[in-house]
Amino acid sequence: MKKILTIILLLAFVLPVVGQTDNIVTENSKKGAHLLNIHVIGLEYIYTYPINRKLSIGGGIGGGAIISLIIEEINNTKTFQGGPLDIIRGKVFIQYNLSKYLYFNAGVKTTYSIISYDSYGSAIAPSLGIFLNGGLLRLGVEFSLVVGSTTTDNLPLFTISFPILGIRLNKKQKKHEKNNPY
Repeated sequence: MKKILTIILLLAFVLPVVGQTDNIVTENSKKGAHLLNIHVIGLEYIYTYPINRKLSIGGGIGGGAIISLIIEEINNTKTFQGGPLDIIRGKVFIQYNLSKYLYFNAGVKTTYSIISYDSYGSAIAPSLGIFLNGGLLRLGVEFSLVVGSTTTDNLPLFTISFPILGIRLNKKQKKHEKNNPY
C-alpha cells in the first residue's frame, strides 16, 4: 500500500512538469500598428506588421495636399523650392527599429501630384523616412527621389516632406497579452 501511495504522489508531482498541455495556439498573437500620419495639409493612413522585434513591413495610403520641398542646386547654391503637391499617395515599406525611440523606413511610393497650375501627373519615388517614436506620437521626416511624369525634363527630383506627425490609432499590447493568444 505504501508503494502504491508513493507512486501516486510521485506521479502527481512529475506529470504536470513533463506532461503535455492541451493549449493550442490557433491564431498569430502578433498585432500590427495602425497609424495616422498628419502632414501639413494632408493625411496618410499607415499599417505596419511586425516580423520580429526590429523589423516590420507596412503600407499606406494618403490624400489631401501632402506638401514636399525640392532641393535644387542653382549657381552652386542649394535652395529649397516648393515641390509636388501629392493629391493621392500609396506606399509600401520596410521599417527597421534602431532603438525604442528611433526607427526608419525605406520603401517605394507612387503619387498623383500637382506641380504647378497646369502641370500634373503621376510619379514613382523611392523614399526613406526617419522618425522619433514617443509611444502614441511620432515625429519624422521623409526623403524621396521622385522620377516619372511629374518631374521637369524627366530629371529626378530630391524632395523632403516634413514635419510628419504620426498618431498611433491602436493601443500597445500589454506585456501579459503578448504571449497570450486569447
